[in-house]
Amino acid sequence: QSATSGVTAEYISVDTVLKDGNGNTMSVPISQTTKIERTTYRDYNLTTGDSTVTTITKTTVTKNGTSTITYSKKVVVTDVEGNETETITEPQAGQLFPNTVDPDTSPTTSTGKKLLNLAFAYGQNTAVKVTYLYIPAGQDENGNATAPTYLITINNPGPATTLKATLTAEGVASGITFIITDGTNSTTLLTNTQAQKVTISTSP
Repeated sequence: QSATSGVTAEYISVDTVLKDGNGNTMSVPISQTTKIERTTYRDYNLTTGDSTVTTITKTTVTKNGTSTITYSKKVVVTDVEGNETETITEPQAGQLFPNTVDPDTSPTTSTGKKLLNLAFAYGQNTAVKVTYLYIPAGQDENGNATAPTYLITINNPGPATTLKATLTAEGVASGITFIITDGTNSTTLLTNTQAQKVTISTSP
């Protein structure tokens, strides 16, 4: 901005009123507005510990009734130790949404495939709760390779019962180790498609 003799301003803000040398209120015409909108996506890789943060920015500039919209995308990858390993910024994003790739190749199953069937037999009403936890392949405390595992926890408030577990062909081929626990005892299922009986005690 430029000023003529007699016009002073220490700080210009929303509540500041400017006056010229004659004491008349001055108005500053607004000819351009800028609107910035940001959307952030976060992806955490359970296998590698990498964190991927993708920020999409939409900038709308309106001038004299005409609006111009531009997009940009910034991707920051941080490793498990908190170090930024990769930063990608696209001034004009062709593909706005994240395209994250999980390098983990285990289990080698397709989404939606049935791996395991569980069946209970009860003579009365009870509230059995089944919880599944997938643990990807990795290493134990001794550095030995470990297979991917499904830990299936059964919370059984009723009397002890027998559970029938049957792996599907897809479950056998997946290479996953299936472990069933009731909080006291744990059973590792055999890798075949035969029905296997597991005793489930009353949960502690």
